[in-house]
Amino acid sequence: KKFMQNWSVYIASKFWLRWFAWSLKQEWKKVFFINPSIVETDFHNWKIALPKNVKYTQIEDIVNIVWNIIKWDEKRFEIDL
Repeated sequence: KKFMQNWSVYIASKFWLRWFAWSLKQEWKKVFFINPSIVETDFHNWKIALPKNVKYTQIEDIVNIVWNIIKWDEKRFEIDL
């Protein structure tokens, strides 16, 4: 039994993007990385059954963070939602 079976490419690509963004930040300084938890969409429904008590990231939360980045109100590189 494997945790999140058949998700190795998905998980590896998330970590690759995270370190790629970090590398870009070392050169450009104006790079942000938004790291949402499970976003409330149908993406996960076909792969795994999630417990009812999971806290989802709302699309509005992501939009608000992006808006704060555009306004230069956000200073964090990695933003966990």
